[in-house]
Amino acid sequence: MAKARGLAAAAVLVLAGCGGSSAPAPQGGASLRLALPLVPRVLDPTKATDLPSLNVSHELYAGLTRFSGTGVEPDLAESWDVGEGGLVWTFHLREGIHWSDDTPITAADFKRSWLRALAPATRNSRKRRPPSSNAKSIRTCTHPSPKWP
Repeated sequence: MAKARGLAAAAVLVLAGCGGSSAPAPQGGASLRLALPLVPRVLDPTKATDLPSLNVSHELYAGLTRFSGTGVEPDLAESWDVGEGGLVWTFHLREGIHWSDDTPITAADFKRSWLRALAPATRNSRKRRPPSSNAKSIRTCTHPSPKWP
């Protein structure tokens, strides 16, 4: 009899977890709801190393490129050029991209993001070497055909 009660109690607990969300429906703009088996440790994409954090970061943030079933494809960059034997990468941003507050996204935003990811203060655990050994410089321009000194 005690075993039957234990099974019944377990069934009630399992079925109670199958109900719908009691959270109110979001008002206004778009929303994203994810069923997460594990809670992410961080929401900062430069510090995400665990799979739950990486999965949520992938859903929340856009980059210059993204992975698809066929490989790398443009995301916020519409195209890119590779020069000097793979040492220089130039990304061409899509027209009309904006932050959620409608501020235009610029090349300077990407530069700031990369420099932040490489900065020792960020404590990015995926960074293997200091920035000086990874890149000589990160430069931005807004002119369609930049001429660098």
